[in-house]
Amino acid sequence: MLQRLRENKSMQGTFLALPTTIWLFVLLIIPLFLTLVVSFGQRSPDGDVIYSFGLHNYIRLLGYSTDCPDGQSACFDPLYVNILWRSLVLAFNTTVIVIMMAYPLAYFIARSHPNRRNMFLFMVLIPLWTNFVIRVYAWMMLLRSVRPLTQSPSAQPGCVPSRSWIWMTRGEAPGLWAMSKPSSVMLRP
Repeated sequence: MLQRLRENKSMQGTFLALPTTIWLFVLLIIPLFLTLVVSFGQRSPDGDVIYSFGLHNYIRLLGYSTDCPDGQSACFDPLYVNILWRSLVLAFNTTVIVIMMAYPLAYFIARSHPNRRNMFLFMVLIPLWTNFVIRVYAWMMLLRSVRPLTQSPSAQPGCVPSRSWIWMTRGEAPGLWAMSKPSSVMLRP
């Protein structure tokens, strides 16, 4: 068996890729499939999933609802359509702005002197050392209405807490840019 494995290159590649393929299925493909199955179900009043396969959730995503006022059988509710549209616009804007910011930086790093190039790459990679969740919480702290500098208005005369930016597009976009930029600089064509 080992002799055959040493001689057969395709068998070696299969054995090398097997652990990664197993993890891919266990941690990505199976959860995505389960999410797809649950998306066709309904929710009970307790929040449990009722596996009655239907397109109710997808119809509701498009804005049509059966829970209508005035006893109508169907009506248009723009809640989910607005959320979906806002998410797509934010994703598109984030992609465009991150590419516009990261491409010149990557070009600058690629064209810099080899002695300095490693230092620049090191500076780009430093934010990736911290956990993604910790970076998100740091942005939440910066964008909330009561910021660290304004927590005690009585201690700082004339300091009034400003409005929170955390759940607004103008607050979400810089956070998304900061989270995506280091990874996009490292992409190579």
